[in-house]
Amino acid sequence: MLSFKTTRIISLILRILSAIALFTSIVILGINNIDLIPYKNGKPAGKPYTAHFYDIVGFRYIFATAFIGTAYSIGQGVCTIIHLAKGKEVGHVTFDFYAEEVMSNFLASGAVAGFITAAQYLKMWDEINSLIDHRFINMTYIASGLVIFAFLSSFVISIFSSYALGRNDDDELL
Repeated sequence: MLSFKTTRIISLILRILSAIALFTSIVILGINNIDLIPYKNGKPAGKPYTAHFYDIVGFRYIFATAFIGTAYSIGQGVCTIIHLAKGKEVGHVTFDFYAEEVMSNFLASGAVAGFITAAQYLKMWDEINSLIDHRFINMTYIASGLVIFAFLSSFVISIFSSYALGRNDDDELL
């Protein structure tokens, strides 16, 4: 089993990488847009429309997931630094374990929502007009991939939290 300090340092590194990935996902979604021209009977009908991530529910969900995940990673990173400074297991180890489990499931659902929504819109737009620029969808795939990376980081951190949970239980038995 890894030592307390080793697990906390690895957790801190993973939290920093996770926060960077999630923040990058937020930025990508925030600047991502596409100009659409409505068509009727194969001819342009109406003014061009600029679509943003917040116009599509699945992309709003991944944005919210990335935002909440970033805040969580930063908050837990600060707590990890405090734990390292004190040099011992402090706080609520059980809460940390379950919070990490919930966050990893939340990040996974956000990434899946992003991938599925992007695939559905890509299919729909290809049926309407094969000349549509796929940059909008490709950028949302990148944002979803970054959230998947954050999910994997959170998953590994939850494993380290289970080590801390085991150490905490052993201390209570003595």
